[in-house]
Amino acid sequence: MQRAVYTTVLVALLLSPAAAGAAEDILPPLRSELAPRGGLFGGERNVELSLKTDRSAECRFGSAGGEAFLELDGVFATTSGATLHRAVVKSLRLGESYMFAVRCRDSSGNVNADDAYIAFSITAPVDGGDFTRPAPPPDFRAHVLSEVEIELTWAASVDNNAVTRYRLYRCSGGYCTPVETVATPTTTAYRDSGLVPHTYYRYHVTAIDSRSNESLRSLTAAATTTLGVREEAGGAQAVQSTEASPSAAGGVAVATSSAQKSTQNRAELLIRQIRALIRQLTRLLAQYGALLQNR
Repeated sequence: MQRAVYTTVLVALLLSPAAAGAAEDILPPLRSELAPRGGLFGGERNVELSLKTDRSAECRFGSAGGEAFLELDGVFATTSGATLHRAVVKSLRLGESYMFAVRCRDSSGNVNADDAYIAFSITAPVDGGDFTRPAPPPDFRAHVLSEVEIELTWAASVDNNAVTRYRLYRCSGGYCTPVETVATPTTTAYRDSGLVPHTYYRYHVTAIDSRSNESLRSLTAAATTTLGVREEAGGAQAVQSTEASPSAAGGVAVATSSAQKSTQNRAELLIRQIRALIRQLTRLLAQYGALLQNR
């Protein structure tokens, strides 16, 4: 009799809503509608991955299967109550096949023990579009022209189609990485002006073809603008020596005139330096404002 009572109570507990909820809570999220699949037409290089789960969850992906949830590098962004998951993979190659393993974990900590896969390939468009990068421009050099100007030269890049322009990147000071775009000339030479005197500049150049494929960066070219003031002073001294007169009075007059000219030259140079600094600060403030807008 007692055993029958225990059996009845046990069955009632197992059939209760609380027991059903507890049983459901140990199950991992159900994954569905994984995309994309098959062949992607048109030579896409940035592809969006997506899937849905039957409950709120966080999902990750990786290029190798069999990895634990936290070992997967890719992370999906979640929307629609954390049941729709999206992520973008970039810089994929034309003609390649890709497969990503996906695992999810719900709010109770239940994790998928197996992988679900998103598999696809990227095929060429019908017109046989060009997705080949040009070669990096060779023989990249920097030549100092003055305290505020550097001339950049390089050899023509090679491409399977046609190089239409180049892109110059610049930075200043120390071992910086050139990130600021200076210009996009169509020839293999460019004069970078409005620089700050006695400042170290580093440059990279890339080639861009008619389909906007950009090459890898060239080797670094670097140069330091001249101090300027010393050059002006040297020039003034040269003028004094060539204008010197045999007569003492003439020598004094020429020396005085040369000294005045040297002072004037220094004042003009100082004004140019201040203007160059103002232009540099204006560019830096514009870059800082753009960074704030992008955040």
